[in-house]
Amino acid sequence: MIRSVLPCDQSFYPYHYTYPTPTPVVEPKTAILSIPVVADYCQAVKAKNYVKAYTFLDPSAATDRGQKLTQDTYIQMAKTSDVENGSIVDMQIDPASTDSTRVILTIDRSSSIHYHVHLTLKKVAKTWKITVLDRV
Repeated sequence: MIRSVLPCDQSFYPYHYTYPTPTPVVEPKTAILSIPVVADYCQAVKAKNYVKAYTFLDPSAATDRGQKLTQDTYIQMAKTSDVENGSIVDMQIDPASTDSTRVILTIDRSSSIHYHVHLTLKKVAKTWKITVLDRV
């Protein structure tokens, strides 16, 4: 009969490690994640700081019709909207937005025009960027 000389007690093995299984981190699908970036974008647009506002757009950003938004194109679009519709007097993020990738803004202009802007966003590295917008 052969007998084992190793004890059954695992504490005998000084190099026995147990590694915890990492818990996957799942980000909730809520607009809260992209709201800070959208709020900063709104402040820049309302202040007519279109160069700063453009920094919140992804380099591949486009209009909802597929027109690529270069910095010059974006600034021209924003200035045209100011001339045609008046200055922005109020800009609010729709609290009903529950998806970080799609946010609706409500815009009030000095000419009493009231409309919505639809933003599509994506997370790039650790920050959110606007990839599509339908108007300024």
